[in-house]
Amino acid sequence: MVDPISAGVQYDKIKNLLCALWTCSLDLLKVSPWHDIPLHLGDGVFNFNVEIPKETSAKMEVVTDESYTPINQDTKKGKLRYYSYNINWNYGLFPQTREDPSFANSEVEGALGDNDPVDVEIGQTRGKIGQIMKVKPLAALAMLDEGELDWKIVAISLDDPRASLVNDIDDVEKHLPFLKKQGFNEQFRGGASLDCLFAIFLDEDDVAKYTIKTIDDPRTLNKTLYLRPPQNILSQRELVDKWERLRGKKLQKLCISEEDFLTSIKGMDYGSLVAASHCYHIFYEGCLTNFEIGEEGEEGSNLYPEVDYTRMDTHLKRYL
Repeated sequence: MVDPISAGVQYDKIKNLLCALWTCSLDLLKVSPWHDIPLHLGDGVFNFNVEIPKETSAKMEVVTDESYTPINQDTKKGKLRYYSYNINWNYGLFPQTREDPSFANSEVEGALGDNDPVDVEIGQTRGKIGQIMKVKPLAALAMLDEGELDWKIVAISLDDPRASLVNDIDDVEKHLPFLKKQGFNEQFRGGASLDCLFAIFLDEDDVAKYTIKTIDDPRTLNKTLYLRPPQNILSQRELVDKWERLRGKKLQKLCISEEDFLTSIKGMDYGSLVAASHCYHIFYEGCLTNFEIGEEGEEGSNLYPEVDYTRMDTHLKRYL
């Protein structure tokens, strides 16, 4: 006859052993996309790890302070973060790289690294989160993000159909001209931070052009049409920069915190308060761009790339 107490103890020991083996097996299967993937493959080829797939906007990135550095969607003030529109290239990182926060780069105003992996942008085929691609670098762009140095490495996947034609940044403009049209230069000009809040600027005539095209388009049936032309998605800083270049004169600029702005509008008359509220929601909350377009909507400039919408530079020239 088996002693039930003894049998129970043996069962618990076996259960604990199996749990330990299972946990060990799971740990062996875990791989850090930052630390455990080799960087160099030889002959100028490197591994690239996809964080944000092409044609998506969720701000995915490796969590550098967690075990195994998983790729999660970033948050700020408790809210999930998004780009202001779907990016037109895969975005990711070079594994086993880090921008040194203790090294002052004399070529970029002595800026210090942001302590994150080196970022990468690449070509045409949409990747998947966590996918490893073999890429060749084409150019390096130095960006300042809130005073920290953030390098962007422009690269192309070896599996891209045009990879053999593209070997430097001049080849990119020659063989991949659609990148310029999709706002590649504007995305990285001036080192605009993701944390900047963006507004969307549209000429009324362009709104009409897009609207007319939807009338007989089955893709927009029972859907909301959003208009986010990439070259007209600007932060307040970028808008002012455009105006300064057109006038050939620098403006005196004053930064106002969210708290100070809300304090300043107290006591305004109703009409002024409506205008100030629009300004607050657009430039402080980012209400035009802080969400991802879901299945219930479509984005007009993606559906109708042939529409030659009015760029903000052209619009501003009317006021000179």
